[in-house]
Amino acid sequence: TIALAWLSSRTVEAATTELVSQAQTKVCTANSANGTKFDEWSNKARAGLTGEALAQFNKQVAPLKQVMEQAKATTDCQIDAIGVRELTGSGDDSRAVIVVNMVLSGTQNGVPTQSLTPRYQVNMEKQGDSWLIAKVADI
Repeated sequence: TIALAWLSSRTVEAATTELVSQAQTKVCTANSANGTKFDEWSNKARAGLTGEALAQFNKQVAPLKQVMEQAKATTDCQIDAIGVRELTGSGDDSRAVIVVNMVLSGTQNGVPTQSLTPRYQVNMEKQGDSWLIAKVADI
């Protein structure tokens, strides 16, 4: 019984570590726009999205592109804190809810503009080996 409990907790720990690692990368990729390499950035960001989050991104990307390219703007992302609220399922049925605090720093024509510190609740879904962002809500 002790060995099974240890194995189970190790499995949960590994799944949580994988989720957090991928979530940090995908959340920051989606929030690190680059006006000088916009298409490259948007393709990378889109690859980490699914469902409602992908539909919302596709709706906003064209107007964002125009603004970002004209201003030669960039947004850099750093995760300040991340927590797992829920992690269920296994394999492609896995779902997770995380809370992310981040720092977004912007530049325009190479000059620093503003920093924001948003907090989001992010629903993640696992497809194959990848955790994808399915829904994002401000909290």
